[in-house]
Formats: sequence, structure tokens, C-alpha cells
Amino acid sequence: MRIIHKAAIRAAVVLAALLGIGAGAAWATPPLTTIQDQLFRADGTPVNGTLLISWTAFVASDNSNIPANTLREPVSGGLVRVKLVPTTTALTTASYTVMYLVDGKLTNTETWSVPPSTTPLPIRMVRTSTPPVTQPPADTSIQISDVAGLSDSLAERPAKGAGYLPGRILIPDSNGDLSGMNGAPDQCVRGDGSLGPCGANLVFIDLETPNGALNGANAAFTLSMTPIPTTSLLLFRNGLLQKLGVDFTLTGSSISFQAGSVPQPGDLLQASYRVAQ
Repeated sequence: MRIIHKAAIRAAVVLAALLGIGAGAAWATPPLTTIQDQLFRADGTPVNGTLLISWTAFVASDNSNIPANTLREPVSGGLVRVKLVPTTTALTTASYTVMYLVDGKLTNTETWSVPPSTTPLPIRMVRTSTPPVTQPPADTSIQISDVAGLSDSLAERPAKGAGYLPGRILIPDSNGDLSGMNGAPDQCVRGDGSLGPCGANLVFIDLETPNGALNGANAAFTLSMTPIPTTSLLLFRNGLLQKLGVDFTLTGSSISFQAGSVPQPGDLLQASYRVAQ
């Protein structure tokens, strides 16, 4: 009985060891190779963006099943560091398709064949020249987070507020959202964006005859109202437009002709201008 008991113990120990080995193998992670590199623009500044790394299903060298998927790897300050299952020693044909998203744009697509390595490898050591024919990546859409600074810019833009009204002047409300200006019909928008009473209405005076003696000596004539602005005055002598500052001067509603331009007997004077009421 003692011999049988010792044999049973030895058998139990061996069985436990075998079960332990089997359990460890079931939960073991597949081998990984680290890809580490630095990406720069042509002007020497570091690249910021995203790498979209996709692959079709394959079986790793340790019999691990790797389903098809896509990995998004951010690139900040030019630094790339990602761990991938080796493909050169895989039990089925495998490789990685890598798409470079820089400033929200797809700038390059290449293929990686990753060998086993205990030390990090630069991209040039895994890049191959001819990409294999594979199914499209599971997800190639560009996310807002892929574009540096886009999330902050979108958060700062004005949005439609509760008071938004189509066809109205838009003003920011207390939350910074766009709201429609809703004033009275007789109000005007001031230069500072506020509402208030409208200013004076413009009145047009057409072909008025200035008051003054046409005797060849009198150079002073008077209009019935003051032109506003001064440059709105169009003064005609016998149908010819007189030039302000050359043929005459204007002070308020008073016209003073220069020497050599004084109206003569029988001349026709006519004035058109704008005034404010």
C-alpha cells in the first residue's frame, strides 16, 4: 500500500505540472517586435498625425490567431512607437498596410514586414517596396482627433443659439452662440452693433436756382438749404458742371464764385444736392 501511495503522488504531481504548462501556454501572449522611429518634415520640423496600421487575419509563429483589424497609432512630436506581432515568421502569409495621416490628409501608404527582434527596429528595417494585395483596411476614415488642433478650433466656432433667426443680422448671445437681432422696424443698427433710433433721412434737391443777382459783378449766391455732404453739390452754369474749389467755394449754403467764373447776365445757374432732415 505504501508503494502504491507514493506512485499515486508522483502521478498527481506530473499531471499538475502538465496542466500548469498547458494553462500557461493558453494564456501566453504572442511574440512582439517594437517599431520605434522619428518622423520629420522636409523642413526639419517633427510630424504630428496618425498611422493607420491594418492587417488581414494570420497565424503567428506561436500558433496565436491574429484576427483582421486596424490600429490607430498617434504620432506626436514625430515619435512613432508601436509593438506588432512579427509577420516574417508567421505560419500564414502576413504583412501590415500602413497609411500616414498628416494634417488630416493621407500622405503615404506602405507595407511593413516585421521580423522578430528583441531590440526596437526603425521603420526602414520593416518597410517593403511592394505592398501585397489585401482587403481594404477596416477603418480609413479621418477622425477629428487625427488633425492637430481641430477639436479646439471647432469648440471655439460660433454655433446656432436658441434665438437664431434666418434672414436676420446675427449677433453673439451670452453663451457665444449665434442669435438673430430682433429689433423694431423703425430701429437701425449702430456701428457698435447695438440697436437705436435711425438717423436723419436724406432729401434730394434737384436743379434749384441759387438766389443772387446775375449782373456780371456779383459773385455771391445762396442755396435754400445746406448741402450734406458738401461734395453732393452739383452746380451747373449754362449746363456746364462747375468744379468745387476751382470755379467756386461753398460755405454752408453760400456759394462764392472765383474771379473769371462769375456768372454773366443771361446765364442759367442750377444746383442739385442732398440735405439731411
